[in-house]
Amino acid sequence: MRCSLAGQTFSGQDLTRTQMMESDLSGCDLSGATLNQINVQAGDLRGANLAGAEAKNVVAVEAKLVEAKLAGATLSQSLFVDA
Repeated sequence: MRCSLAGQTFSGQDLTRTQMMESDLSGCDLSGATLNQINVQAGDLRGANLAGAEAKNVVAVEAKLVEAKLAGATLSQSLFVDA
């Protein structure tokens, strides 16, 4: 599923179990969002703000995380491969 949501605001939103494969989320504000059990295979999160996000059991394969802000994010039990 390819889509571009670049620069959008999802701060504080519950995105549990969302499939974001090959999606452009660059520059998105995901601060404080609930991102549990999401799949971001080949997703573009460059420059995204994930500060304070809860991201448990995430699968991120080939995800682009360059300059993503992760301060205070919970990333427990997550899998990052070639990210």
